[in-house]
Amino acid sequence: MKTIEEQIQLVGSQAELERQLARLYSFFNKKFPGTELWPFLTEEEAKHECWLKQIIPKISEGSIILFVNDITIKAIEETIEDIISTCENAESKGISLIGAIKTAEKFEMHMLDKDFFKFLDSDAPVYSRILDKLYEDTKRHKELLIAAKLKAGLGQPI
Repeated sequence: MKTIEEQIQLVGSQAELERQLARLYSFFNKKFPGTELWPFLTEEEAKHECWLKQIIPKISEGSIILFVNDITIKAIEETIEDIISTCENAESKGISLIGAIKTAEKFEMHMLDKDFFKFLDSDAPVYSRILDKLYEDTKRHKELLIAAKLKAGLGQPI
């Protein structure tokens, strides 16, 4: 089991990842207004950040313990850096709608492939459900993005 400080750092990094995704999706929403996809994803990622931040005080006070597997904070921080860089490049160089969708899909799939939500497990059922919900939401985001990519490729509104 990781120390309380390591648990807090890991959950804090995961919350920052969610915040950066919300920022990226908010940028996409400004660039491609009139879609339902980007406002929905922005709101979802902001919600996920809030959920994760609610866990931190419970770790600090010792009322919950997160059982952390061997995923490193470095992997999460590298993903955060990649999101920030992607957002900066999209702002400076531009991005197409299909490019934005593929980018979002890449990040959602990366989090699933790297088990960014499965490395946390709590002995408190309410927090275990939150962590499970984060994973399920991310799977749903990936599916929405795949569907949006198909629609955009056919010239249909997303």
